[in-house]
Amino acid sequence: MPKHLLSIGMPSNRDLASSAKAISSARDYCRAEGHQFVVSDNSGDTAKEKEYAAAFQGGHLHYIKSPPCNVLENWQRAFEATDGEFVLMMGDDDSFFSFAPPPDLGKVESHVAAIKPAIVAYTTTQGPLKLDNKSALSQNAAERIVGNLNSSGTMNLGFFSFWRRDILKSVMDLWMIHHPTKGAYADWAAMNGLISSGTAIMNPSVCYFYNLQNWAGTQKEINAEVDRHYVNAGLPAGSGDYQALFIGIDSFIFVGRKDSPVPAQEREQAATTCLSLYLRDFLRHFPDSSHHKNAKEITALSQKLVGNDSVEKIFNAMSDVLDAIRPNLGREYRDYYAFAIGKPWGTF
Repeated sequence: MPKHLLSIGMPSNRDLASSAKAISSARDYCRAEGHQFVVSDNSGDTAKEKEYAAAFQGGHLHYIKSPPCNVLENWQRAFEATDGEFVLMMGDDDSFFSFAPPPDLGKVESHVAAIKPAIVAYTTTQGPLKLDNKSALSQNAAERIVGNLNSSGTMNLGFFSFWRRDILKSVMDLWMIHHPTKGAYADWAAMNGLISSGTAIMNPSVCYFYNLQNWAGTQKEINAEVDRHYVNAGLPAGSGDYQALFIGIDSFIFVGRKDSPVPAQEREQAATTCLSLYLRDFLRHFPDSSHHKNAKEITALSQKLVGNDSVEKIFNAMSDVLDAIRPNLGREYRDYYAFAIGKPWGTF
């Protein structure tokens, strides 16, 4: 049984100087409101360990000294150490503030998948860029996905909400444990899977400040940063040019996962809506050129996606495209799909 209503988990790789502001803001909020805060620190910074190891033991605050590991492994370590009914996973360069007495959330209804703070995207060079303070109250999964995409624009802010822990775990386990690449690029698809799972209500008394500085460059720099995530996941350089295809496939799987709380027919409709949106975007903005080593083959195979009249045919064509992006990636996705959805590739 969860011990806290809300928990904040923070996988932290930055040193003390770079992460102290984020840690202090979450600590102060959780200490004041009686929520839980867990830091999983794999920075190796002895000054940081000295600062928090003794001070964060027992009660609501916990410090974990993690061995060297990648960000997804440390994310899992931080999450598994939380015990909240709802869990927000926080970046160690972000900030969390309370501006007013919190509302009495009481017993949160079972259809609620998330409790959202007001979320502000900012950069140190440009200041605040966007505010997300919108709830998602539709009872239909596809409508929640489309509504969130329309209000989000290019910034995936809603991800930084307190998610019901079983929903968060079901999506993140598929991403971080079972996914063929475990790529950090799958955050938009994960968000579609999360928001498909239930409604999101607002807690207007708190604000999450999301540091977007890594994405504050020119379009060329942003494209390079996108591609870096694909390369870091073991895919060839240039794979980021096909990100809409990856988001479409991953969204279909996250939304359609067999342990989703959404009824099967509604789940299929929402998954198909995602696939259609991203596939249309992929074909409409197909790159004129790419430095992927198999760019010509990918272009030719992608033409088979045009004019298909069934999800199964689309997925069969996508399997060939995935194999062209990386050998055997299509087969790996087929196995992953069967595990996540419980049906053969492209069927529901």
